[in-house]
Amino acid sequence: MARRTYFAFHYQNDIWRVNQIRKSWITKEDIQDAGFYDASLWEEAKKTSDVGIKRMINSGLGNTSVTAILIGTETSNRRWVRYEIIKSFEKSNGLLGIYIHNQENQEKKKATKGSNPFECLGVKITDKGKKVLFYELKNSKWIEFADLPSKASNYDEKYDGKFYRLSEFGYKLYDWIDNDGYNNLSSWVEEAASKK
Repeated sequence: MARRTYFAFHYQNDIWRVNQIRKSWITKEDIQDAGFYDASLWEEAKKTSDVGIKRMINSGLGNTSVTAILIGTETSNRRWVRYEIIKSFEKSNGLLGIYIHNQENQEKKKATKGSNPFECLGVKITDKGKKVLFYELKNSKWIEFADLPSKASNYDEKYDGKFYRLSEFGYKLYDWIDNDGYNNLSSWVEEAASKK
C-alpha cells in the first residue's frame, strides 16, 4: 500500500536535492511500487503569512500517516521544519529523517551534513498525563515552542513531569545516498508508519 507521506525540508537551500527525492516515485512502475506519494506543498506556502503557512502545513499533514524530514545542512534550525515535526508528532504520524547532503545539487556539489532535528525538539508531559508541552533548543537553552506551546493529551501518568527529546522516541535516520534511498524509501516509510 502506498503511504501518503509529508516531506519536511528547508526550501531555500535544499529544493534541488529535495525534488530529486520527492519525485523519485515517478520513475517507478506505479505508485504502489514506489510505496509513497508526496503530500508536501512548500511551493505555495512561501508566498503567505505565518498564519497561512501554519494553515497550509496543518492541511498538508491532514491525510498523511508518515512525515519524512529531508535533512540538509541547516534543516534542523528552520522554524517551519520544526513546526512540521511537532505537528507530525502531535497527530501521531510516523517520523523518519533522511540526510540529503550527499545528494548532488544542480552544480554537482554535495553539502555539509546537518544536525539531527529530533535532538533539538522535546516534549514534557504534565497534569498527570493530560497535557503535553513542546520545547525547542535555541542558543543552548530549552524554551517552550512558541508556534505550538501545548496540547491536551492522554499519556500514562508514569510519564508525568518527564522531559524527552524527540530523538529518544527511536525515530530512524537514513542517508539518501549511503543507504540507497531510491530503492529503500518505501520500506523506510512503511517502517515509520508501523511505529506510530
